Amino acid sequence: MMKVISLNKLKTQKKTIYLILVFGIFFLSALPLLLPQPVQNFYMNLFRIIVPLIILSLIARIYEYGDEYRDVAFFLGIAIFLFWVGETLYIYYQEIGENTPFIVGLFYILAYLPIFWLIIKRVKPYIRQAEKYSLVIFSIVLAIISLLIFYPLMYLIFSANTPLYDIFLIGIYTALDTGMLFALGFLLLIYYNKESSPFWLAISFSVFFGVAGDIFYFYLDQYGIEKGGILAEVIFNLMYASLLIGLYLMVSEKPHLIPLSKFEKTVGNLKKKIEETEEQIRMEREQLLSIFEGIDEPIYVADPETYEILYANKALRKIFGEDVTGKICYEVLQNLDKPCDFCTNDKIMGKNFGKTFVWEWQNLVNKRWYRCIDRGIRWPDGREVRYEMAIDVTERKYAEEEMKRALQQEREFKLKAAHYFFNPIAIAKGYIDVMMDEVGEEEKKRLEIIRHAIGRVEKVVKNVVSKGEIKE
Repeated sequence: MMKVISLNKLKTQKKTIYLILVFGIFFLSALPLLLPQPVQNFYMNLFRIIVPLIILSLIARIYEYGDEYRDVAFFLGIAIFLFWVGETLYIYYQEIGENTPFIVGLFYILAYLPIFWLIIKRVKPYIRQAEKYSLVIFSIVLAIISLLIFYPLMYLIFSANTPLYDIFLIGIYTALDTGMLFALGFLLLIYYNKESSPFWLAISFSVFFGVAGDIFYFYLDQYGIEKGGILAEVIFNLMYASLLIGLYLMVSEKPHLIPLSKFEKTVGNLKKKIEETEEQIRMEREQLLSIFEGIDEPIYVADPETYEILYANKALRKIFGEDVTGKICYEVLQNLDKPCDFCTNDKIMGKNFGKTFVWEWQNLVNKRWYRCIDRGIRWPDGREVRYEMAIDVTERKYAEEEMKRALQQEREFKLKAAHYFFNPIAIAKGYIDVMMDEVGEEEKKRLEIIRHAIGRVEKVVKNVVSKGEIKE
């Protein structure tokens, strides 16, 4: 019976997924607060490089739709790309230990411009519809908020004898952030008029975190507080996270509908494709089985869940004297009453699907040794199944064991020979050393000749034992 899921349940499931996504992204943004150095710096650099690239991929997806959000994707794409270049250059100069040049800050400054342009373009229709009195009050409130935030900062800068160049840069950023505060207000105005789209709310959060990060960073810099720097970085992470969530929501909610006028044609094409696919599956199965049948080594295919043998080739049928298709693999192939302890399904299925695993095993039924080549493959009916080809290596195994025995015997012979040769040589050399202290010069010369001769014999014996060569 077909399982029916209600629309409300689907909406609940989607909301749950969105909540998990939101909390997950914000957790990853704030994760540096929990990390020690130098992992903290590495994670921050990785986050600042990868997340903007993900955002750009979502923006490219939105741009393909070609609808009302195409200009949003275009201007946002330019802004994020400029931010990404600025972040990458900033990280580079940090890593090499040099002062950040003005060109890096210029990328950040230029990134504000397409955002302003986009917001102005989008907010115009709502400003025209709003009452002038409301707009004036709205602008005055934003101006007061800006003064309350930036006036203490500017007072601090001028009273601290800050260099003129720094004052110029901070002035530019202050003006841009003031403009972004106004932009934030207008973004909230857009969301108020288009409540069905959470995208603009996410953009508002992104702007908020961007401005908050700048303000917090300026105050930390002026007061010389270094420990709070990571918190400022996390706030900037939240800026990217908010934008990422908004773009994902937009992409996931995008409808893909078939026009009603083309419905019959579409259904006909689908039916034709289904028939062609079924015929292709049948041909692929026949071709696959014909290949397996032509191989002289035993091959079988089994369902990894039920252990049922789905196919056994001619070579395997010959070994067991019957067609084992439809039977349980561990029962007929290994004469066991439960799945094999040495089963390799975990090495070729799941995350390892498509990877080849090669191993050797002695069959419990015919006691022959096999080199097994296992792999997870896609069966023509769509199932992921276990494929195994077994190559008989019994003779090779016996030859290897015989070779091991021969090598062991040779090793034992060499050790015994070394013992019988080196022991007398060592004794003779010891006697010569003792006699050297008790004889005259003429006798010492003769003993040196004998010692040299013994040394040559010792070298020859070492080469015979270690290399099998008769030479010094």
